Formats: sequence, C-alpha cells, structure tokens
Amino acid sequence: MPSASSRPRTCSAGLGLLDYQITALGERIPGVEVHAQILEQIFDGEYLRRPTGATWIEAALLAAAGLVLVICVPIVRPWVSASLLAALLGALAATGLVAFRAGSLLNVAAPALGAAFLFATLLASTLAEADRQRRLLREAQARVAGELEAARRIQMGLLPAPRELFAAERRFSLEALLEPARTVGGDFYDCFMLDPHHLFFLVGDVSGKGLAASLFMALSKSLLKSLALRGARDPAEIFNQANAEISRDNPESLFVTAFAGVLDARNGRLAFCSAGHEPPVACQPGGAPQRLMQSGGPPLCVIRDFAYSASELELEPGGWLCVVTDGVTEAMNERGELYGAARLLETVRGLAEPGAIAAAVRDDVRRFAGKAEQSDDLTLLCVRRNGA
Repeated sequence: MPSASSRPRTCSAGLGLLDYQITALGERIPGVEVHAQILEQIFDGEYLRRPTGATWIEAALLAAAGLVLVICVPIVRPWVSASLLAALLGALAATGLVAFRAGSLLNVAAPALGAAFLFATLLASTLAEADRQRRLLREAQARVAGELEAARRIQMGLLPAPRELFAAERRFSLEALLEPARTVGGDFYDCFMLDPHHLFFLVGDVSGKGLAASLFMALSKSLLKSLALRGARDPAEIFNQANAEISRDNPESLFVTAFAGVLDARNGRLAFCSAGHEPPVACQPGGAPQRLMQSGGPPLCVIRDFAYSASELELEPGGWLCVVTDGVTEAMNERGELYGAARLLETVRGLAEPGAIAAAVRDDVRRFAGKAEQSDDLTLLCVRRNGA
C-alpha cells in the first residue's frame, strides 16, 4: 500500500498581497483560501446543489403567495394586507434558508419580488375601486338629498300661508308653523274658508316620520280638504268619511291623529272634533289657558266605520284656541325628560296674539330640548277671535 506521503495532493498558489477578495461576510481573505475552500467542498461532497425542478418549485411558491394575496387583499384593510405581505415574504425567506441548510439552492428572491409586485398591483386596484365606489355613493347621496329637498319643497308648498291667506280678515287672526324633524315629515295643517263666514282649520299627525309619512300626509290632507269643500260642515262627519276612504287603501297600516274645527266668524261658535289628537289649549279673555279634553274618537284608520262625535265651544272676542302635535308636548331634552302639557300651559299664559303664542311655544321647546336631537315634527296652529 502506498504510504500517506505518496498520496496525490492538491496545491493552491496565490498572488500574494494582490490576491485578496471580499466575501459575503464582509471580510477580506486571500483568493487562494477561497479556492482551497471550494476544492475542499468538492472533495467532501458538501457543496450546494440546484435541485431538479427548482424552477417549478419557485413558480409554485410564487403561485401560492399570489393566490393568498388575490383572495385577501381586496377584502381586508390595507394595513392587514401589508402585514400579510410581510408574513409571506418572511415565509419565502425561511423556505430559502431551510433549503440552503439542506444543501439545496432555491432562488426565493424571484417569488418574493413577484409577490411584492402583485401586492402593489392589487392594492392599487382595490384602492381605485374603493374610491370609485365612494364617488358613486356620494353621487347617490346627492341625488337622494336633492329628491328629498324637492319633496320638502313640495310638502311645504302644500301648506297654506295664513298671513297671506287672511291678510284682509278682521274677524279673526290665525298663525301656523311646522318644523319637520327630518327633511320631510308626517305632520300637516290646513285652513281655508268654507264660505264667507265659516273658517275650517285642521292639524294632523301621521304615524311615523320621513318619506313614507310625508306621502301618507299628502293623501290625508288632500282627502280631508276635499271632503270639507264638498259641503260637509260637521268635523265629525268629515272624519267619518275620511276614515272610511283612507282605511280602504292603507297597506302599511298607518294611522292619522287629527283635530278639525269650524269657526263661525260671526258669533265665535266653534265646532270641533279630535281623532286621537293631542288636546288643544283654549283661553277666554281674562281666564287661564286650559286643555280641551273632549275626544271625538280614535285616530283615523284605527277602527273602521267608527262614528266620530263633535263638540262645541263659543270663543268670546279675544279668546283663542291653540292646536299642537305631540312633537311639542313630547319633545325631549338631553336628560330624556318630556316637555309636557304643564309647561305648555305655562308658556302660553298671559299671551293673546296667535303670532306671539306660536313663537313663544317654538322658542321654549327649542330652549327645553337644548342640544338634544329633534325627535318628532313640531306643528302648531293658533286661531283667535277678534270680534264680529
């Protein structure tokens, strides 16, 4: 056997001080040492190998990362998708490190760059789509707001202006106001002359708020006015006919509270009927305001074919009647307290002019509610007999 001294040996020669190389570790070592390490790895069989199908493995890594991004990026928040990308890049780096320690060389940089590019593309597309949806939503909101504003103008246009309507009238004074809780509401009022001597006035409140209530309000107001103008002078008879008509076509089962009155301007005789409405406040000259608790029946569209009954009151010269909706007495402040009938009576005490009464009630309700959101429509109609 040959001795150890007779075995073949490999010798590497360097170029002295000129043959120094910078390694991945940042160290400068002689080039001959680099050659020696390469030869040692070759002899020992411990060098890195590019596995068969490495390209397909890298493509599969890219496809897996891309699939995760395609599924998740459009449906999660941007910061979540960025965290997901970081996790995927970390997983790719860990895969490359594990393969390196096992002696295999995988190019995980290509899948990582591809995943980063795909992420940027998907994120940009998602943000662009979100911006487009926001624009569409703003446009839709603007259209709805415009339609609601048009509906508000139409609804307010249906209400008469008493100051203009009765500007030449000296026998009585009348003031009315309506402030919807939303753009449109379900409260309404009306007032007009049945003949040269009889004033008809009406205040109503449809159940609910918003657009549905406003549509039902327009139907109810038009029907009640039509019945009054067709010759019915008794408020109870008007309610009987209106109850039958409105109940016939009411698929949403809405109902209407209403108060109607007919004032004879010659003698102050007032015939009135309340269909489940908030009791009005009446005051004679020199007396204290008090609520009229007479009820003619339930709200319209609650009991079919109900027979309503009317009551009478004679207003003396200087006497007045104020009809409100529950948006006044049930107004709430920030502590959840109700305005109440007692405060309403105290507010109108000592007042005589319909304009002053309406303004006082409106301002006191606002003062009571403070910063609390208006919970219901606020409607008020006040009529005063001045004399024959």
